[in-house]
Amino acid sequence: MEPNEQDKANAGNTPAAGPVVAPTEGSASVRAPEPTPTSTSVPAPESVGAPVSESNSTINPESTTNAAASPVAETSTNSMKSGNKIGLWVGLGVGTLVLVGGIVAAILIPQMMKPDYNKMYDLANSLGDEVYNYFYSSACHDVRLYVDSYYSAEANEYAEYVNNCRNDAAKIYAEIGKFEAESNVSNDSEINELYLKFKKTFDEKAPGKDRIEQTLKVYEAIHNFVSEVKGLGSDLESMPTPSEFKEISESLANSGDERLRGFAEGLNQRYETLYEKYRLLSEMDYSDSNYMTVYEEYLEAGNELSDYFNEQSDVIDDSDYPLADTSGRGDDSVVDTFSDLESAIVEKAK
Repeated sequence: MEPNEQDKANAGNTPAAGPVVAPTEGSASVRAPEPTPTSTSVPAPESVGAPVSESNSTINPESTTNAAASPVAETSTNSMKSGNKIGLWVGLGVGTLVLVGGIVAAILIPQMMKPDYNKMYDLANSLGDEVYNYFYSSACHDVRLYVDSYYSAEANEYAEYVNNCRNDAAKIYAEIGKFEAESNVSNDSEINELYLKFKKTFDEKAPGKDRIEQTLKVYEAIHNFVSEVKGLGSDLESMPTPSEFKEISESLANSGDERLRGFAEGLNQRYETLYEKYRLLSEMDYSDSNYMTVYEEYLEAGNELSDYFNEQSDVIDDSDYPLADTSGRGDDSVVDTFSDLESAIVEKAK
């Protein structure tokens, strides 16, 4: 059935939303969307008891939200204000603590770092005992003094010097470390300058803590070699063979110093030449026409060995391996520079 013209006009004026719209013939019924729970009709306060008009039947969601949110917003604002007050007081409190802490630190830290001169004197006194002992009466002094002495060449005696020197060195290094760690010497510029002067002189006249073992090894190697060489015989039967001489010089080769190793190799070569000339000479008759020629070669080989030994034997000196060197006075003396340091500490401790 075809709709008439009026029906078409009415259908065109039908709103898109609202109550159920009666369908025209041939069309499906369309229902307007159900209102959500948040859009339930609530009469305004002033309209209670009065008829609710269609215009008042729908509440503006925006106005409802604003109305409901107002107490919360107010509470939130109050909380923020309260939080700002708390943050302000906390900030003021922390700032006060920092300020007070800074003042206390400014007062106490210098006092804590200021040297205790009585304690410094006790530390210097203990250090002084080891300084005087090390340079004048310790075994290290004996190690240096008797390194090339044949008359103190008994191996056990010199080995005892070396072992005792090792112990004496450990004591003085321990006292130096203790003085540096506990005296706060760096906080007194005058005394620190004197200490650095003493330490510089000490390092020039004694091996560093990390070099004491190598230093003692070199001294012992030189002493053992010199002792063996000075005891060699002067005839073929008592002279060591080249291989035996090489064993004697082995202490130099194994000393850990490259210069001494090279020195030992040079000695071995020259000694072997000397030994062969002497052996040939001992097998010849005086009447042999070549006797004087071999004899002169023997003398030449002996002189060459002697010259080489004299020239190269000081390839190592005290400056290479200092050990309880007492030479020098004033600025060059360990004992004198320490005495200056100790006197300055005594003055401060009064």
